[in-house]
Amino acid sequence: MIKKALLIVCAIVLSGYVTASAQSYLQLQLGPYISAKAGVNTGSIVKGRNTGMTFNVPPDFGVTFNQPFNKKKSSLAIMFDIGYNTTSIFDKHADSLDWTPPDSEIITTSVHYLNISPCLHIKGFVVGLNLGFALSADSASKGGIVKGDYKNTDKFSSLLEIRIGGMIPLMEDETGVLNMNITAAYALSGLYVNDESDYNPKQASLSLGFSYLFNVSDR
Repeated sequence: MIKKALLIVCAIVLSGYVTASAQSYLQLQLGPYISAKAGVNTGSIVKGRNTGMTFNVPPDFGVTFNQPFNKKKSSLAIMFDIGYNTTSIFDKHADSLDWTPPDSEIITTSVHYLNISPCLHIKGFVVGLNLGFALSADSASKGGIVKGDYKNTDKFSSLLEIRIGGMIPLMEDETGVLNMNITAAYALSGLYVNDESDYNPKQASLSLGFSYLFNVSDR
């Protein structure tokens, strides 16, 4: 069901992108981005377990496409990110007064996605969705011991996130613009497929990064 929804959203946004390309004066900006991200599990926690903040490794990276509407330097644009995205969930036994779990029992599970993020860009304000398709996954302890290296990602669901944030221009010239990007995201989908319980992990995250968008063509 989620995959069908992702395809429908992509089709709608792609249609809007084609229309914008036909109407706009500033045809296209594109360039690389990279973002460091931290997140927490917002799902319910099983009794006797604890969770916490994780820093996702590696950082998110990819390419941003920015297409203004209707007129040169329009305040409204449609934007795509296509890249590599990681969601990490931290889990351990709950501490007690007389026992602290060893590093080998502090587990982080990371799922790595191919992501497509269609958004609206309005005067530096960005809002949209992030759609992810699981490529690989792994689990490791705090001490670096690998607990699982999943060759098959069938147990992990596709990612669907709401994104909201800002793209702040730092430097701009005829070649392009250097931006600082701040993004908050909340997962609507759980980490695992076929798990409708409240205990299915969902990450809320905050990322900080940079992008450089080249002015591809101007007419």
